[in-house]
Amino acid sequence: MPTSKEKASAGIIPFINLVGRQKNWLLLAVLATAVTSLLILAFNNQLRQLIDTMLAGESEILQSTLISFLVIALSMTVAFFLERFSAGWLAEKTIARLRLQLAKKINETSVNELQKKHSGEFISRMTTDLELIREYLNQHLTNSIFVPMMALLALVYIFLISPSLTLVSVAAIPILGYISGRLGMAMNRESKNFQEQLGAVNTLAQDSLSGIEVNRAFGLEKTMLEKFSQQVDKARIRGITLGRKKSFLTAVAILANITPFLICIVYGGFLIINNQITVGAFLAFVNLLNFLANPMEQIPQLLGHTQTTLAAVKRVDEVLSLPSEPSGSNTFADNAQSFLNFEDVTFGYEEEPILSDLNFSVNQGEKIALVGPSGAGKTTILKLIAGFYKPQKGTVRILGHPLDSWDLKNLRENLAVVTQEPYLFPGSIADNIGYGKPGATQKEIVQAAQTANAHHFISQLPKGYDTPVGELGSRFSGGQKQRITMARALLREAALLLLDEPTSSLDGESETKVQKALEQVTHNRTSIIIAHRLSTIQNADRILVISGGKVTESGTHHDLLQRKGPYYHLYQTQFRAEEKTQAG
Repeated sequence: MPTSKEKASAGIIPFINLVGRQKNWLLLAVLATAVTSLLILAFNNQLRQLIDTMLAGESEILQSTLISFLVIALSMTVAFFLERFSAGWLAEKTIARLRLQLAKKINETSVNELQKKHSGEFISRMTTDLELIREYLNQHLTNSIFVPMMALLALVYIFLISPSLTLVSVAAIPILGYISGRLGMAMNRESKNFQEQLGAVNTLAQDSLSGIEVNRAFGLEKTMLEKFSQQVDKARIRGITLGRKKSFLTAVAILANITPFLICIVYGGFLIINNQITVGAFLAFVNLLNFLANPMEQIPQLLGHTQTTLAAVKRVDEVLSLPSEPSGSNTFADNAQSFLNFEDVTFGYEEEPILSDLNFSVNQGEKIALVGPSGAGKTTILKLIAGFYKPQKGTVRILGHPLDSWDLKNLRENLAVVTQEPYLFPGSIADNIGYGKPGATQKEIVQAAQTANAHHFISQLPKGYDTPVGELGSRFSGGQKQRITMARALLREAALLLLDEPTSSLDGESETKVQKALEQVTHNRTSIIIAHRLSTIQNADRILVISGGKVTESGTHHDLLQRKGPYYHLYQTQFRAEEKTQAG
């Protein structure tokens, strides 16, 4: 089990690496903080001289003392400005860089790694954790330097004014500070519990919104509301407990702040009456005593902020340390007769393999249909081809070269994918189709939409192709979304089409039109189609029946029916009713 020192270093090292890239701004912030501390000391010393000079009636040196006082005050203002300005720049430049790094890392990380965590965790690290780091760099980092440094300088200075008054005044500070620190640690634990509970509330709210249609379809509103109410109630109890501890800590902090000053005023007044210190020295003493009394409240809070920030840095660093998606560096010419080969491929998401010693090949320009029961691994085959996952055993070859040797970015530029669940990005319809070919003209986008049978409904919208799609395409039906994603894939003009039930969300009329478009697009182009519709299967050059993680049959629709094997039985249960409907 790691020690507290090891835990601290686990956060400190990434923090140093994180901030060190902005070392110039960090150095300026630290220097400005140090200069501010020294100028505050000089300011109080000059205040002491100014008051004593005025009370002594030494008018001949009053003017020079006053000028020095104003110069120091102005210098202190400039130093404080530089401190805040540099800390602000340090925070914003660091966070801007981290946002880009996190976005880049998530794009580079393999799908397998990303799916190990809930998407909400990544969102939290890109928002909540980065905001904690930004706030610390902007506010608390310089305070972590200023508070202890100023306390040390103030202690030395007031000790030089009066050792006895210093000892009497600060005697109670460590005791009260210890009490405040213990209470602060307890409050930090309670604050963490409260934040975790709020996280549980937010997660449940997010899941409820994401599944709002399912909730209503199954009448789960009351059940989900009760669960949400339970989590909210737990958060309320945590919040009340936190508020109670904060109130008690505030009362103790006020007592810790007042006590040294009460002692100082009583004993300091005695010293003034006996001419052991001057009035100016006493006022400077009282003013600097603030920098000793206040840290007893501030230091535990700063430590809490530091611990919270180091934890946030560690969470961000965990994402930045995720292994990038393994990729080769080669690109290959499209000159092989065999376009795709699966050689003894075994793969499973968990311990149980979905594909087991799978073997098949696809030739150039061949249109392959994959059929089989649900869960047979058809969609998994497409994900392996796209390089989203690596086989646990065996080799996937494209153009005769192992997938590991390909530059995956280059490979995917030659793939077009239409998924079973159509996905639309935030933005307009034109944006979503245009993602298939960056830089595509409006004419090309419209042509792709026409081929995918999407132009008609798009042109009828008030804003046409500039219509925003809404979150996840919520403004459109499943069939409309599928046709938009079809247009995006068609615009890509890829060498290999991967189509996962492309017509599953379409009505009969739209399916017929899209089916004709698919015939044009897949003509002489290598394509693999997962099919649940008979019309898609009949037009395939070859059908592969996937069952038990293997290819159990291969052939044309007519040949496979003649054999009366697995495909024949699948046809009898799944496709024959559709054929009768079409015939009728």
